[in-house]
Amino acid sequence: MVAAVTAIGNVTAAIMARFVVLNSGDSVDSLVSPEASTNNTRRHTIPAATNNIIHNNDSSQFFLTNFSQDFLTKTLFKPPTKDLVVLMIGEKRAVLLLLLILCIGLVVFPSVEIVKAEETVYLRADGTVEGTDKIRRDGYVYTFTADLSGEIVVERDDVVIDGANYVLQGNGTGAGINLVNRSKVVIKNLQISGFNAGVGLYDAYNNTIVGNLLVSNLAAVSITDSNNNSITENTMIDNEHGIYLFSSYNNSIYGNSFINNTQQVFDNVWNNPWLPQLLSVNFWDNGTTGNYWSHYNSTDTDGDGIGDSSFVLYENNQDNYPLIEPVPAIPEFPSWAILPLLLVASLAALIYRKKLYRKPN
Repeated sequence: MVAAVTAIGNVTAAIMARFVVLNSGDSVDSLVSPEASTNNTRRHTIPAATNNIIHNNDSSQFFLTNFSQDFLTKTLFKPPTKDLVVLMIGEKRAVLLLLLILCIGLVVFPSVEIVKAEETVYLRADGTVEGTDKIRRDGYVYTFTADLSGEIVVERDDVVIDGANYVLQGNGTGAGINLVNRSKVVIKNLQISGFNAGVGLYDAYNNTIVGNLLVSNLAAVSITDSNNNSITENTMIDNEHGIYLFSSYNNSIYGNSFINNTQQVFDNVWNNPWLPQLLSVNFWDNGTTGNYWSHYNSTDTDGDGIGDSSFVLYENNQDNYPLIEPVPAIPEFPSWAILPLLLVASLAALIYRKKLYRKPN
């Protein structure tokens, strides 16, 4: 990244090296176009109010910055020099090149992130939202209105948290959505990234996690001493653990996509055989649909989208209907989509300047 930024700086410096800045008191031999310079060369001393004249070394063109209107109309540009213009083509080329460099940077380095202050947000027991103005409450439904950074602690039951496809970003610690001793909470349509646990359930029951995108967390979903929860239609990508289970059972986990997680599922009971196996029995399909596992290799002879063989996680834990294709994830706004907007804005600015600084008659 440092090398890329340095390269962009070098290109920008090379562009600006084409220009010479003349300060107050300096003299300029010719401020007319090359065609008119033969008979109309004049020498001018730049007054203090003018500040700067920039000379393009490549084409003997000049343009001004921070000049006074009086100096422009009465001193430099008076008849018969009809070909004088304020902004010459050299400036336009420089602007276009700088915009092009900016656009290339946005495309090549889309992962550059702006550091944001993080603050814990609370959904209080009385229904109020504390710590942000980016969650709108409508009765028992809490809807995101923008991206957020930091942990959300839920202190009431029977609520719906609708991410509206916005992003909840962490700094590598805590839980994106923290449910402790909670019941009947629905979490949906949210993109969660950068937490110890994307969603953390601790002693939580009968909650629903549906239709979320969980990326680059230590655990996409962490379930500790929690039973009878539903985790469906989520996409979990590049997490250390897709689902982390600790002494939790009777949870329904199906219709999800587990993609390139270091460990798709972790259960502490599986690593400690002396613990009662009943503490780890969960349901990995609903009788017709299971989950997509990126490392599952099997055939689908009848083309129904279900693998011909079960996917066994551990004793008493298997997906009997593993999916051949992943469940569609929440679409992300591509970083290159801003390019057309920048190009249109640049074109509009050039047209406006051309009209504003039209050659005098």
